Amino acid sequence: MPDRVHLDLLPYPGDDEAAEVARLRALGATDLDVGQGDVPWTCLADPEGHEFCVLAPS
Repeated sequence: MPDRVHLDLLPYPGDDEAAEVARLRALGATDLDVGQGDVPWTCLADPEGHEFCVLAPS
């Protein structure tokens, strides 16, 4: 069953998306492949399996 809520996180303008993704991985997030292909965001799952994405800051 898919998650009922899917969060999209948007770093502040000027923040480093890669650094934020690395920070989230260090906190226990894992990479997630939902068939997204080559996109400008990163799909992750928290330690309990809840899916979320980190978008590229504008």
